[in-house]
Parts: sequence; structure tokens; C-alpha cells
Amino acid sequence: MGSVFQAPIEEEGMMEWWLQLRHGHNSLKQKGIDFTFMLITWSIWKERNSRTFDSAPGRYEMHMVEAVLSEGQL
Repeated sequence: MGSVFQAPIEEEGMMEWWLQLRHGHNSLKQKGIDFTFMLITWSIWKERNSRTFDSAPGRYEMHMVEAVLSEGQL
């Protein structure tokens, strides 16, 4: 059965949320959580830079999900 991930609450910082998400998992699962977190963060950063510096139009959410999944398969 898969894990259920909850978004961070406003009072909680991203670091606290991420550490809480990893808590209680073995090192292999923690590496998977870390990889997924970094991949999504990196994809959002690239999208932001593309919009800011290249004046690229924003992508729809589904295109962002597809880009993250595609990058994760490399």
C-alpha cells in the first residue's frame, strides 16, 4: 500500500514538512522521497526560469506533471 502525502501547512516550513515526511521510513524509502522532492523542486525551478528569463508561456499543470515524470525516467 502506498503512502499518503499531505501538503505542508502554513505554519510549518518546507524543511520541517520534508523531514516529517521522511520520518519512520527506511533509508531506501527516504532516498525515494528525497529524489521525488528534489525532482519536483527542480522542475518547478526550471519552469520559473523559463517563464522569467525566456518569456516562455506557462505550462498547464498536466504538462508540468508529464515533464516531471519524463525527467524522472532519465
